[in-house]
Amino acid sequence: MSSVEPMSTAELRRHRWTRDEWSELDPIAFRQCELIDGEIIEMSPMGQPHAIITDHICEVFTLALQASAPCVGSQTPIIIDDHSEPEPDVWVAGVARANLRLGKPVPEELLLAVEVSDSTLRVDRRMKIPLYARAGIAETWIIDVGAQRVERFAEPADGRYVLHEIHPIDSTLTSPWGHRFEVRTLLTP
Repeated sequence: MSSVEPMSTAELRRHRWTRDEWSELDPIAFRQCELIDGEIIEMSPMGQPHAIITDHICEVFTLALQASAPCVGSQTPIIIDDHSEPEPDVWVAGVARANLRLGKPVPEELLLAVEVSDSTLRVDRRMKIPLYARAGIAETWIIDVGAQRVERFAEPADGRYVLHEIHPIDSTLTSPWGHRFEVRTLLTP
């Protein structure tokens, strides 16, 4: 019998979680959560437009990358550091899935992290983009469903992205692997 007392709710909130501790928690109880900077963050439920666009972008990227080594993931964790394991809506790694060093992509393997934002736009801008910049992820896109545009963040330096571009629905956007996408095709499945 264990002599360790379970943590109270207040202690759970104050505790800075590691990825190892996070991996030991009940995956069912925490299925709608992400680990960001040592905090367990509850994710907003994914509405139908968000889900449809996320799946569509994953399919578009997979088709665009068919002949090359990079792999695409959707709604699966990436490893930032010992205290962060977020789940971008879509990510693209520059190596084949079998060659991911830790089984999940780490920042130096990632070409792109994508957040599809409808109800999550504020959280994505305030929490996810800075996290990805501090980690040195080469490029991040916010697919802004409401405004019908893509925000591109690139050139991480000193914990922030130097480049921030807005691409409206009638423009094109070049991916980090050189493929050109019409923004309209990313937003309309």
